[in-house]
Amino acid sequence: MGISIKPDPKPSPISQGDKQAFLNVQQSAQKLQKSWANWMVKLTANFKRQHWLIALALFILTAAGYNSYLIIDSLFSKGRIIFSIHQIHTPLFFLEKGEADAGPDIQLPPVEYERIHQFRLYLDNLGASPTGKKVLDSILLHRPGLLDSVLYIEEYYKRREANEPLNKSLKTK
Repeated sequence: MGISIKPDPKPSPISQGDKQAFLNVQQSAQKLQKSWANWMVKLTANFKRQHWLIALALFILTAAGYNSYLIIDSLFSKGRIIFSIHQIHTPLFFLEKGEADAGPDIQLPPVEYERIHQFRLYLDNLGASPTGKKVLDSILLHRPGLLDSVLYIEEYYKRREANEPLNKSLKTK
């Protein structure tokens, strides 16, 4: 029974056209920034210290006035509710505990169980040789938890066959 592992797809390299488009956008943004900065420098070149203080005071007064308006409006407004607080209702399935009963009609076909069992044996045998150990390490690196899942599934179906309760914790070897 062989296993083939597909390598993770590598990100595609950026094409030359994409690089050029990115550079054009970057250059346009820088040109816009420079022209805006130059225009602002020309506009404020004649400002004296007093002009800057007036501009700063206007900015502070505007910001403080708007924030005061928001605070006062939120404290004294009576008619509108922006948001309300309600109790969280948990769905009924959150209250259920234990495993869902699959019923006796859902059985793993013997062929599928045998495939899972053979796969577990194959993984166990891989660790016996140095080259197999490398393959096993590679599999477990790319698919962490695979061995645990296989053991869990196998234990689950062994319990179903033996009619043991399924709500006890499953042990993995």
